[in-house]
Amino acid sequence: MTSYAKDSTTGKPLFRDADAPDIKQDPQEAADYAAEVGNMIVGSTAYIAGYPYQRKGLSAYDTTENILKRHNGTGFKPAEPRYGLTAQGTSSTGTVTVAHGLGVIPSAVIITDKSNGTGADSTRKIGYVGANSTTFTVVVWNGGSPLAGNPVEFFWVAYP
Repeated sequence: MTSYAKDSTTGKPLFRDADAPDIKQDPQEAADYAAEVGNMIVGSTAYIAGYPYQRKGLSAYDTTENILKRHNGTGFKPAEPRYGLTAQGTSSTGTVTVAHGLGVIPSAVIITDKSNGTGADSTRKIGYVGANSTTFTVVVWNGGSPLAGNPVEFFWVAYP
C-alpha cells in the first residue's frame, strides 16, 4: 500500500483503507505515531532552509554548520549557546562589538575578562551594553572611565 498524500503541516504520509488487503495493521496509525515522535531532521543548511514542513518546535541538525537548530515559529535558529574568546581593540568610546551567530537576540550574555586583574588591569570592568540578532556590545571601563583604543580579551557565552 502506498500513501495517497502527505499532511500539509508535518509531511507524514496519509493512507486509506479502501481497496487495501487486510494486513491486520493500520498503516495510518504507524504514520501518525512516527510524525508525533519523529521531530528531527538532519541535513545541510540549504536542505533545512528548503524543508517543506517547517513548524515551531521542529529540531534540525545542520551538517554544514555542525549545530543543533530549533524552529521558533519563524525559522530555524541555533538551539544551543554560542561562545568564544574575543581579542580586539576597544573603540574611542571603550566599546567592543562581537558577532554571536545566534540569529536571535540573546536571552543572556555572560562575559569573563581574561585579564588577571593585577597592575593596570586591577580596576578594569566589562559591562554589557546590548544586543541584536547578530551582535552584542560591551563597554570596557578602567578606573571609572571608558578604556578607549586599547586591546582587550574576554570570554563570552550567548544564550538563545
